[in-house]
Amino acid sequence: MAQAVLAGELTEAEGRWKIASIVLTEDIPASVSREIVSENRQLQADAEEHLRALLIDKIAGTNPNLDVQRIANGASISGWSRQLLRSPFARFHVLELGRGHKSRPIPVDPFDRKIVDSSCVDSEWSGPQGEERAESFLSAAAAYAKTASNRRANERIHLSARTLCRTYGLSSPRRCVYLPNRVALLARLEGDECAVQDDVMDTIEDMDHGYRGLAVVFEGWSLAELSEIAEVPAIASQRIALAALTPSPPPVQPHCSALRSALLASYPEVGGSHAVGGLVRRWVDVTTEACGSEYRAGEAVEPKPAVQRAKDELAWHQTVVSLVQRGVESLGVTPAQVAQTLSAMMETIIEPLQPSDR
Repeated sequence: MAQAVLAGELTEAEGRWKIASIVLTEDIPASVSREIVSENRQLQADAEEHLRALLIDKIAGTNPNLDVQRIANGASISGWSRQLLRSPFARFHVLELGRGHKSRPIPVDPFDRKIVDSSCVDSEWSGPQGEERAESFLSAAAAYAKTASNRRANERIHLSARTLCRTYGLSSPRRCVYLPNRVALLARLEGDECAVQDDVMDTIEDMDHGYRGLAVVFEGWSLAELSEIAEVPAIASQRIALAALTPSPPPVQPHCSALRSALLASYPEVGGSHAVGGLVRRWVDVTTEACGSEYRAGEAVEPKPAVQRAKDELAWHQTVVSLVQRGVESLGVTPAQVAQTLSAMMETIIEPLQPSDR
């Protein structure tokens, strides 16, 4: 990749992101975090996230430290990465994490062993089909673990929710990031693992009085669909609701590049690189609810201001109208349809289909 940057085959930004994505497959942050922190698994997970963010920032951030020329000349990127993460600078920040560390009611990994255990042991999956469903769930959990290994907290929250919804055959919940009572709903969610299940049951028992509490996440679902979410393990419904209340993060650059390539190959009628690039940029803007990226060290991931959100939606609407006016209807004819098409394409990039899913 470094040689491709120097040869002009890739821009420096694209090359750096590709190098970062390759380095992260080696999971160096995990091994170094285990060296630095051994007494606390939660802190170890936090340290791993911090080191991963630091590594990405120093390779592909706004002020990168990685010398592309040295890598192109044969220097080891893995060796450079380990040296960086073992440096006094990195260790100092990990130790600072430890001093301010507090346990969190919702684990770093929202698709943890507790969900697997409750789904395969404590659920009602019994009888001849029970073992088959449990095996299917374990397979989905394994696929999730593989895909999520190099993702940060918010990405894993959304990835786990999609995996859980597919596994249980549930619809996707509504987006709730801009609800006026979002902070209160998050506090209730974090304070009681059974809160979602309790609120859904209250709603089912008295539908005439609307969706109560966290059941608002499933507003618009039929009574039968609400009954299905009420029957899944409480910890799974908690994670699904958490995703609905968590700002959707922007996709990373390698995934955006892959989406542009897929569109150019499958939908040439959209236009050349410039037209496809503009379409992808507008789609990223309108589907990203977070005001920052978890991959930029030090940035808080909060919802975008509502005014910015409205601007993104207007720009996306105008982009799709222009596309359809040019006669391009293969992606859809409404902003929602085109966004859904691109989201489905991106999902296959982020979460490659397992052999049993094809």
